[in-house]
Amino acid sequence: MSEVWSEFTPPNDCGSQFIVLKSGVGLNGGNNPLNTFNLFPADFDSIFNFSFELETDTPFDKTVGLAGSTGSLALKVINQTTAAVDSFKASLAPAEKAVTEQSKVITSRWQNLPAFKDISPLKFSSELRFEFWYGMKGLFNAATEVVFPIRNLVKWFANSHDKDGILNNNQVPLAGAIFGGLAGQVVAGVTSGQFSTEDTKEEKEAKEKQETVDLGIIDKAFNRAAALVGAYNKAVQTEYNKGSWRAICSVSNSSNTIHSPAFVVKGVSWSYDMSNLCSGSYVDSTGKTQEYSGYPLRGFVSLNGCQTVKVCSSNLIHQIA
Repeated sequence: MSEVWSEFTPPNDCGSQFIVLKSGVGLNGGNNPLNTFNLFPADFDSIFNFSFELETDTPFDKTVGLAGSTGSLALKVINQTTAAVDSFKASLAPAEKAVTEQSKVITSRWQNLPAFKDISPLKFSSELRFEFWYGMKGLFNAATEVVFPIRNLVKWFANSHDKDGILNNNQVPLAGAIFGGLAGQVVAGVTSGQFSTEDTKEEKEAKEKQETVDLGIIDKAFNRAAALVGAYNKAVQTEYNKGSWRAICSVSNSSNTIHSPAFVVKGVSWSYDMSNLCSGSYVDSTGKTQEYSGYPLRGFVSLNGCQTVKVCSSNLIHQIA
């Protein structure tokens, strides 16, 4: 823990209304975070606002073509051909009977019928915004109550460079690490036969007789795909659950009765209220007088784009309370 946050306590006038932010918790929101911050929300009611979305498509209109003359090409051709035949019949009739009949149009009562495509992660409906102000710890020191805590919190979510200018990533895993883990899982799967691409004797005979469905070859292909997804899931869990990634966080209220699943912080923004600046000085623990004139009396930090790494599920929602 950083030097400022190790001694940070909630402000005296906020009672139990503060938020516990845990950083480096792994996908399962473990109990051994890298760092814990007690923060006062700028708007407490906006912290625990969650949402998820169902992603749907309209494949029936596009492929089956049951949307009438505005649907698939096949129905357009059928309807247009029907109209052309009606017009041709009318042209052969005597002039006094040459009345074009109204063509029938093939359509369906179901329009824009949604079909499940995917489900989103669990998202925070708004940014997680925290406030710092002069006097919040009873120190009445704008430097140690506003500027330094904001600086240290923002630095925590930023990468650093070493002396050679090489970026040290400690926020989220690198893609190469996950792909490397996936490769290892796939190799193990190939060895065990999960990802075998060679047809069995029965499968070869079925293909020759075009009996693929009857002999369950489609099921086997599905199982191979499921095994690949399972390997990917293991590789992700192995890397993310190391608990060393600072941008993987969770939040709870002070009594831990409401808490979020593990989520990723995708952005950080901060600001100072420069319309109100402090003036004065204080004596530090060594007896030295320190100036804090010019420091802002209030500031804010926002964690943006926060959403779970996992897609939303009933199990994930169950973790909230």
